[in-house]
Amino acid sequence: MGVVTARIPFALLGVVLLVGSTTFAATLHSPPATEPDVERAMDRASAETQSALRSATRTAAREAAREPVLVPAETPYGRAINSSKPFRDSLRVRLYLSARETLGTISRGRGDVRVKASLPAVETPADLRAGKRRVSIERAGPDGTALRVRIDGIRLTATRNGRVVGSRTRSPTLVVPSPTLAVHDRVVRYEQRLNAGPLEPGLGRRLTARLYPIVWARGYAQYGGAPIQNVLANRHVSLMTNGDLLSLQRDVFGHSDPVGRDVLGRAVAHAALKGLLAGTEFTGRAYLEEAHGAVGLTPRPEDVLNAATVEPTVQPNRTVTVGVDGTAERVFVDSLDVLGETLREAYSARVRLRQRVRHVETRQVREPRDPGPEWGVVDTETRTSVRVQNGDPGPPHATPGTGHHVIGVHGRTVVQRHTTIYTWIGPLGRKTISTGQTVEEYAVTLTLSGSHTRGRAPVRPIASVHDPGGPFGGPNLADVPARARERLVESRGGFDRLAARAVTGGNVGSSAVVYGDRPDGLTDWVYTDLAELRERARNVSMETTHGDIATFRSNPPAVLAAKLRDRRAELVAAPERYAHVPERARVAARAEYVDRLIAEFETRAANRTDNTARLREKLSQSGRSGDPIERLQAAYDRRHERAESDPLSGIRMRVDAEPAYLTRTSLDHDTVQPIAPGAAEHPLVARNWNVLSLPYGDAVDSILGVLLGRPGTTRLRTGAQTLRTAERTDDAHDVDTARLEREVRRGTGVGLSAARKTLASFDLGDRASRRAVVAAAVEPWQTPGTRALAVSNGSAAAAIHAAAVERWSGELDAPDRDRLAVRLRQNVERATARRDARPSEPAVNGSARALRSHLQDKIGSELKETVRETTRVTLEDRLGRSLGRLPAGMPVAPVPGFWYATVNLWRVGVAGEYARFTVRIPRGTPDQPGAQLHYVRELGWVEIDVDGDGSTERLGRTTRVTFRTGTDVAIAVPPGPQGVGDVDGDTVEESTGWPEPGP
Repeated sequence: MGVVTARIPFALLGVVLLVGSTTFAATLHSPPATEPDVERAMDRASAETQSALRSATRTAAREAAREPVLVPAETPYGRAINSSKPFRDSLRVRLYLSARETLGTISRGRGDVRVKASLPAVETPADLRAGKRRVSIERAGPDGTALRVRIDGIRLTATRNGRVVGSRTRSPTLVVPSPTLAVHDRVVRYEQRLNAGPLEPGLGRRLTARLYPIVWARGYAQYGGAPIQNVLANRHVSLMTNGDLLSLQRDVFGHSDPVGRDVLGRAVAHAALKGLLAGTEFTGRAYLEEAHGAVGLTPRPEDVLNAATVEPTVQPNRTVTVGVDGTAERVFVDSLDVLGETLREAYSARVRLRQRVRHVETRQVREPRDPGPEWGVVDTETRTSVRVQNGDPGPPHATPGTGHHVIGVHGRTVVQRHTTIYTWIGPLGRKTISTGQTVEEYAVTLTLSGSHTRGRAPVRPIASVHDPGGPFGGPNLADVPARARERLVESRGGFDRLAARAVTGGNVGSSAVVYGDRPDGLTDWVYTDLAELRERARNVSMETTHGDIATFRSNPPAVLAAKLRDRRAELVAAPERYAHVPERARVAARAEYVDRLIAEFETRAANRTDNTARLREKLSQSGRSGDPIERLQAAYDRRHERAESDPLSGIRMRVDAEPAYLTRTSLDHDTVQPIAPGAAEHPLVARNWNVLSLPYGDAVDSILGVLLGRPGTTRLRTGAQTLRTAERTDDAHDVDTARLEREVRRGTGVGLSAARKTLASFDLGDRASRRAVVAAAVEPWQTPGTRALAVSNGSAAAAIHAAAVERWSGELDAPDRDRLAVRLRQNVERATARRDARPSEPAVNGSARALRSHLQDKIGSELKETVRETTRVTLEDRLGRSLGRLPAGMPVAPVPGFWYATVNLWRVGVAGEYARFTVRIPRGTPDQPGAQLHYVRELGWVEIDVDGDGSTERLGRTTRVTFRTGTDVAIAVPPGPQGVGDVDGDTVEESTGWPEPGP
């Protein structure tokens, strides 16, 4: 059977292919313009897409603000969030999911044509990442309060009777008036400002600016006698921190939490009236009293305002003058110890003998006889005789540039006669002798010169150096030439012998120092001049500020050393030509004194640098980065610098913080709703460390121990002040101060013994009379503490001097009286600085701790027995004053005669967090006039349904607004026994919960 092959006409085949291709193309491309229903349906759907995307954007932005993702979750979907920008990434995710959901509701028709919009579904984490990448966001509008959104790849599909008749892909960009990004950025900025240290704009810097006035007001009040135990406490840090939190809210958001403002106002008024400004002369105190009724505080301010009379508050930038002052006297005594040697040097000369030998001639005066040609010389013997006679000295040796001048020049002619005996031998061994003579003549010049450049006096010519005269009719250095001849010539055989040796034996040059006789009255005359110079040097000073001293920027000893160097010529006052030797002696003594004074300040400048280095090392142990001293100085300099306030002008933001005022006390759910039920939290924690604490704690000991060279001891003044505080405190007999009293009595005895020895050095009276004078002089100071203070602060020395002058007035002229006053002050001061006069640190600190504990217990026990607030205040005032008298701080510099300030330093740390921090922005519409956007920061997980399966997936978590910062605050007060600092025993005060706030 044959195969039948069907044949299809080519025309029919062409028609089929044409129709098929047309139908296939219609499924891939938009319908041609000739189909108006499809085109119009697509346009309307596109327009509706814009509206839907706006709605989706508002929804996503609102939800992102209510639950902002700050930390991505370690989940498959959480890893789609970039950890470097979690909030923006989470907003993009929300925008994509919200847009996809909203677009799914679009179904626009035109005739029998239906159009739908869509985005790819999310079924896996990879899908979510792909969807996120389709979304771009950025702030828009004049202040960035709108949101510009672009979504790539929205697909519009048109169908007719279930068949696709057209499609479009759109990537619309739209601007939606939603401030979510702007508000988020503001909250981030606020949190950054809260965590800023003192060198950047923010909380650390503002806290520095607020704490300096508090520390300086309270520190100077304490220095002036106010009953202040803690110059800076955590309650002050807490109060100032809350004020700064609110001020930063105003700067960042335009407004601060109104509840926080109200609570802060009450807290400030309460703190000001109850103790923050107690004992100070704060000018706003009257205003606070008037405001008392408005804040509703009890007790009444007149019951609690401290009535102490104190110095006005000193500002850190106030100028302070630091002078040479007592150091002038201390160095004066050192100069007196070497005054005799200084004057002896001034009346001395370095003398020198120099030689010059000139060969004049050599002549043969006798020829030896030659016995004949057959004779030969077998031996010779030469004998020389020397004859010296006066001769022309010729010119003296030149002395330019050597400081020497010619005292005398002497000439000698030295003749050497050489007689040579020749032994001859001839035929048959016969011998004979002959004699020859040669004469050599030399001219010898011996020059004596002297130099009067020894000592510290500037080199100048002296008008009558070797002639008698001057203010005392003394010899000047008239006896120096004779003594130079005696020392360099006569003792060595005289000029003739030296001239002969110069010719025959070589160099006879030599040098020596000879001393002239000093006239009577020279020492007193120079002493009087030095005493006047001492008073003049005492007035040399420099200016700095209290703040620069407190922050260790200023080094007054270095500046004073430089000033003294610059004025050395003026102070020494050397003339162009000395009129006589006494004048040179006077100038030498002045130069010795000024140079010693300069050296003393140079040493103290180096000690100041070393002390700063030790403090730097101590502070570096606390863990903060960078140089702590440089940070302290920079924080002080920049404390008033503030970033400009730039709230968003386009929207009004309201802050609602919970709690509105961050307290150091424990709070729970009943007080602050966002705190979990059953939990307790500390919203604010603080720590402050009084670095240089009572009275010589670890820091002061480590800083000063090397300088003083006496580890384990404190100054007599410190021990005496502690003992005196115990003596002045009522009912302090229970405090064991026996050891301290023994050691203070011992130090007092060392000082008074030095005073008696000083009287003896002036040959005043016998031992019994000297003891009686000293005992009578210190009789007004009855207690061991007061007597020790008098010995250590110079009062006893002054009293002993007055008593000695009264007792032995006929034996003491004016210079002697000045000498005695100076010697008494310095000898007693030096004696009490010796180790055997210094109380031990355990004795001082042990008594201070016992006394402090007694006073605090006394306050507590007596408060239990009284209900009247006025009585309480009286007790706190009386007993607080006793605590305030305890010594604290670090003397600068702790060298006798130059204690120009006492400094102290507080290192402050603060951390806190809000249980909930909400920023509300009105977003009202005609349909919803009270609508608001809420940006909320609190602890919690953020979960959304990503894949549409009805269950949520964890994207990340939101966090609280937290902060941690700190600063250093320094103070400098004038020298005084009590210094400045915390004296309640709490060197480090840490609030409950430190170092972590919150749960």
